[in-house]
Amino acid sequence: MESFLLKARLLTRAELVLLRLHIRRAARQATFIAMGVVAILLAVAMANVAAYFYLTDGLGRITAGLALAGMNGLAAAAMFVVAGRLGLGPEAKMAGEIRDLAVAQLSAETQRIKDDVDTVREDVAQMRSAISSLRRGEFLSLTVLAPMVKMLSRALQTKQPS
Repeated sequence: MESFLLKARLLTRAELVLLRLHIRRAARQATFIAMGVVAILLAVAMANVAAYFYLTDGLGRITAGLALAGMNGLAAAAMFVVAGRLGLGPEAKMAGEIRDLAVAQLSAETQRIKDDVDTVREDVAQMRSAISSLRRGEFLSLTVLAPMVKMLSRALQTKQPS
């Protein structure tokens, strides 16, 4: 039971590490997105005014406005691409492997406990049958003695130190 709790704690810690990594990545992405928004605002406020006046002489007002809008869109797209390419890093892979190992160990431990419960359930059913035989007067038959001997031998095997 102690190893089960240890594995459950290990799984919990791995999940917490993964959660922290996801939060850290989200914060970094938010930072880059905010930087992209600031860059767009600065570009719109400063470069657009200067470029607009420069371009209106040669291209006209409408064409100058469209050219500035395209350049602003490209700057914004570059920031969003950088934010989208951020990954979790190498520690996320290690934490994921620890999580997978803990889940596998907990599954094996749960299956072992289930098998033990099934074995006890079978033993109780055999003991119930043996007690029914005793009520019918069959004191020394194999159907009475076999389940008792089997249960006692299992109990002795589990109590011996390994």
